[in-house]
Amino acid sequence: MARKLRIIPQPPINRFGRRDGRARPWLTLLLLAVGLAMLALGLMRTYPAAGGAAIWEPDLVQLVSRGGVHRAPATGPAATQAAGQVVLQPVEKPPDACPT
Repeated sequence: MARKLRIIPQPPINRFGRRDGRARPWLTLLLLAVGLAMLALGLMRTYPAAGGAAIWEPDLVQLVSRGGVHRAPATGPAATQAAGQVVLQPVEKPPDACPT
């Protein structure tokens, strides 16, 4: 004997109260903006160079990778600086072992 299906009445659909299923990108955009700000501030660090000048980190990376700077000896004004701080001096000619 087959069972008879019962129809249960459903409440009406409130189309204006339902979520539309669209993604809300605000949190992603906020986290992206914070990440970009942290990256920009991280690249804005400066390091002391010869003659009391300062050099930006991207420029320092470019110079070091091309053999254009070296560490200054710990004599004279460099010796009065705090321990662990490095003063960079430009090199006139890169060393012969430089891969560039």
